[in-house]
Amino acid sequence: MKYIFIVIFSLSLLSLACVGDGKVRDISIHPEATRVLSSNYDILESSVGESSTFFILGLIPITQEISMEYALSQAVQKVPNGQTMINLKVWHETRYFFPLGTISVLKVKGDVIGRRIQK
Repeated sequence: MKYIFIVIFSLSLLSLACVGDGKVRDISIHPEATRVLSSNYDILESSVGESSTFFILGLIPITQEISMEYALSQAVQKVPNGQTMINLKVWHETRYFFPLGTISVLKVKGDVIGRRIQK
């Protein structure tokens, strides 16, 4: 009984040591999310959005695939009266959760633009 407890305890510590480690890659900078034809806008505030998917055993996707459109809309919706984003920074993170699988995360950060609400 003592041997089984030691084995289970050792395996749990080993798996906890590997949980959550990850790496960031594919960083890119874009001037705008959509074509902005006018300079008649206000920068409302900076915002971050993300989209993620979980791969069981690192191979089989369980949740919806990552989507740039979802990440952008999530970031814009956080800001009242926001319309689109400029000064975009886009990156991809992979988080490892041994032995369950991996999570791929697409993140966007930028300035949300739109019209300020007149009071």
